Amino acid sequence: MYQTSRSGWSEWSQWIWNTDYQQYYRQRVDVSGNSDIQWQSEYEAVQNNQTPRTPVEQMTQQFGAVNIRSPEQTVGDEQNNDDYTVTSSSSKVKSRSSRSHSSSSKSKSKSSKTSTGKGKAPVQEDIPEDDEQDYDDRHTQRKVSIPQEEMYYDEATQQYLAYPQTAQGVSTPTPAQPYTETSGEYEDPVLQDALAQSKQYTRDRYGSGESSSATYTAYTQDDEDQPTPAVSAGNQEHIIGTSGESETLDPRYTVAPSHMFQPGEVFKVLWPEPAGGGSIVEETVYRDQYGGRIFVHFRRFIVVANDLGHCTCIPISTYGKKGCKKSGVKAEQHGIVAESSNRNPVPLSNEPRLGFPPVRVHISEPGERISKESRVNYSKLTTVEHNVKVLFIGRVVGSDWDVVTEAVNTSWANKMHTHKKKHRSQSDMLLRNSSQKLYIMAEAQLNDFPSLFSLKGKVAVVTGGSRGLGLHAASAFLQAGASKVFISSRKASACEEACKALNALPNLQPGAVAISVPADSAKFEGVESLLAQVKKHTDRVDILFANAGATWGESFDTHPDSAFAKVMDLNVKAVFNTIRLFTPLLEKSATIQDPSRVLITASVAGLAVGTIGKQGTYGYSASKAAVLHLGRNLAMELGPRHITVNSICPGFFPSKMSNGLLEMSGGADQFAAANPMRRLGQPEDIAGVVVYLASRAGAHVNGETVAIDGGALWQRGELMIAEKAKL
Repeated sequence: MYQTSRSGWSEWSQWIWNTDYQQYYRQRVDVSGNSDIQWQSEYEAVQNNQTPRTPVEQMTQQFGAVNIRSPEQTVGDEQNNDDYTVTSSSSKVKSRSSRSHSSSSKSKSKSSKTSTGKGKAPVQEDIPEDDEQDYDDRHTQRKVSIPQEEMYYDEATQQYLAYPQTAQGVSTPTPAQPYTETSGEYEDPVLQDALAQSKQYTRDRYGSGESSSATYTAYTQDDEDQPTPAVSAGNQEHIIGTSGESETLDPRYTVAPSHMFQPGEVFKVLWPEPAGGGSIVEETVYRDQYGGRIFVHFRRFIVVANDLGHCTCIPISTYGKKGCKKSGVKAEQHGIVAESSNRNPVPLSNEPRLGFPPVRVHISEPGERISKESRVNYSKLTTVEHNVKVLFIGRVVGSDWDVVTEAVNTSWANKMHTHKKKHRSQSDMLLRNSSQKLYIMAEAQLNDFPSLFSLKGKVAVVTGGSRGLGLHAASAFLQAGASKVFISSRKASACEEACKALNALPNLQPGAVAISVPADSAKFEGVESLLAQVKKHTDRVDILFANAGATWGESFDTHPDSAFAKVMDLNVKAVFNTIRLFTPLLEKSATIQDPSRVLITASVAGLAVGTIGKQGTYGYSASKAAVLHLGRNLAMELGPRHITVNSICPGFFPSKMSNGLLEMSGGADQFAAANPMRRLGQPEDIAGVVVYLASRAGAHVNGETVAIDGGALWQRGELMIAEKAKL
């Protein structure tokens, strides 16, 4: 509506009729969004003193009638390629592109409120999927006669120009000639719409600019049978109530890397589609250079294939909240799409039989919803470039993906079979090639592979984390992106030392921190204390690494009962108590796609015969075998709660616990030489396994045991010097 001016003020808008004040007005804004209103009476008062006048008789002859032109005629005659038309009957305007193009939008008429806000609100879209059906069936264009015009003197051109018209087929009244309800023309529905349109331009609205919150809003469904006439807005390079010449899109919408457009992903994008005349809910209307209309609105898509720089998608639509009951929609090409929580999606009442089974979408973006009218059109393969701003909102449930691929291929086959018979063989070949390519592309794609082993934002608790394997794992969690890692052991000083070293690591995520939570996990009260300390810092736990353990080496004949009990209490009972008490925190943010994880440190001594003889570790071996089986049972118990339970079985890793046994059994070098890999375990060996099991890469691993010993378990039957093995 406005053109920017070097003086700080935009050009005056076109004249607009106001029914409340029964006269024309026009407005302009400055770079700060302040609005200036000039009414016809004020303008004419100034012109009486400054404007050269033509004879009264000549002017009177020109006031006989008014030139009424449709929005299409106005645009075609007066606007350039950058103009756009506001088709909204609301005071709240939809998004326009970040370029200095012009646009139009519409919604149901709502009352305006004056505000002094100057900023731009980001584009927000609170309504579900937009209606995708051909817009021509619900929008009409009207042609009218062109009477004479009411004139005014324009200072810039030094010419007499016509006031703009407010309705089609109706003479515009002068201030002294208001409309009367007895007029037959006043009953014209087009006029009614135009009058409602004009009421949004009042002193209240433009007195002090628009608030940023009024710039974008949720739109309610208009009556599809009553299009709203478009009102020409002229060149609009400036936005009312804001500074600058571009809109700000919702910051959640970004240009995403190509690898994120994986098959099954669901995203939203501001999407243009050509359409007929009239106004559409939730869209911004752009004019092309030929006067045609392009509607820009939010659209949801499901990715079915990805390629270099673009992806192939299928659209999700509600068809004006009618689903496939809407006239012209081919139900056989559609299927229901519902949220993953909806176990039994059903069609609408009296909806035609759909062509394909329902599919469910796991919604990952807060605030997003899939309405019950949502339908996916499998026959409309659409290419979306990767260089547009999108918002990923979820992913098709894995078990439903076969439905999508089968539906796409079936729709493509049906489309190909509609060709003439002489092209049948050619179509079949194209179908086979396209289907094969679609399957191959879908199978080759991996969902966001760069983040497959990432623990970004995760919260972990590590018992026995002040040294050895626990400290290796804690370091791995932090460096893989965890935001908080709680370090627990009996001694507070040891926990503090470990946290100091961890927090000094150079490649942590911003804000990532290791937190000391000392506790004696061997006692139930100690586990309760650990839980209470963790709750002071977080209301959720994503990873629980039950690593605290003890051993005792002594000959069979003199092995004390107390030592056996101590080992069993810490290595088995404490693990059970820790997992049981932390389960509510583990459930807090666990999902099907991203379950919480429990890792248990067992040992290869629990898989085979451990050390016997003078330094026999009978209690240790028994405890590790017990905790392995405990882990399998808990995996079945907690799996339905979206918590995986897996165990790791390290071989010999140089540590405070193992060094004594290594020295008594021949030394670390001798054990390394006997190992199939010719070395002992290293910190990175533990780090790699725990990150794998705790990340998305290990999300479907449950109840398993991973031995980390270089294969030594299969080389001998006893964890002693190889020459003494008894196999």
